[in-house]
Amino acid sequence: MMKQKFWMLILVLAGLGMGLEAQEKGEVSAGADLVSSYVWRGTQYGNGPALQPSLEYSVGGFTAGAWGSYSMTGDGFMEADLFVSYLFEAGLSVGVTKYYFPAADFFDGQNHAWEINAGFEKGIVSLMANYILNDGAGAAGSDVYVEAGITTGDVYWFAGAGNGWHTPDAEFNLCNVGLTIAKELRVTEQFALPIQTSAIVNPATKAFHLVAGITF
Repeated sequence: MMKQKFWMLILVLAGLGMGLEAQEKGEVSAGADLVSSYVWRGTQYGNGPALQPSLEYSVGGFTAGAWGSYSMTGDGFMEADLFVSYLFEAGLSVGVTKYYFPAADFFDGQNHAWEINAGFEKGIVSLMANYILNDGAGAAGSDVYVEAGITTGDVYWFAGAGNGWHTPDAEFNLCNVGLTIAKELRVTEQFALPIQTSAIVNPATKAFHLVAGITF
């Protein structure tokens, strides 16, 4: 039943995208981030800088794409995800993300974790909730992550909690608390690079991370 609901959501999102494509012209974009370390939901993956490429196709509120992270220190950490999402005018978004780590067999379904996600953004407030559907790629079905955030000027303040993947004992706990500041690095009068710095505390692991990133 869970798999049927998952595929139904994929079909609905794809149908929304195809319906919009008939009315609007879609856009393809590509980019990459260079980060001092890869910290996801309060946990660090890999031992140093990472290159994080992305590809997206968007039309109206529909987006489909791929995102990855590749460690630059030779420790071998790699991640390559696929996703679809739909953003409604009211600020509500729904989507599906498939997590995969390239060191494993891509064609083995046990090496993929499927997550449904929902978000809401209104004014300075944002909320998100995520739920893992299956056992795969190190995740256990029913893993949960929720996050609330507030944006004040260039600063995004956030607090997130989860279980399973997100905490060392798999119990639900705060795991991602901090702030991100986004700025632009002016290179010339006509060209600037977006940069951001995050200060992150993980109460579950008692770790502190300071991460800088630049977008190309």
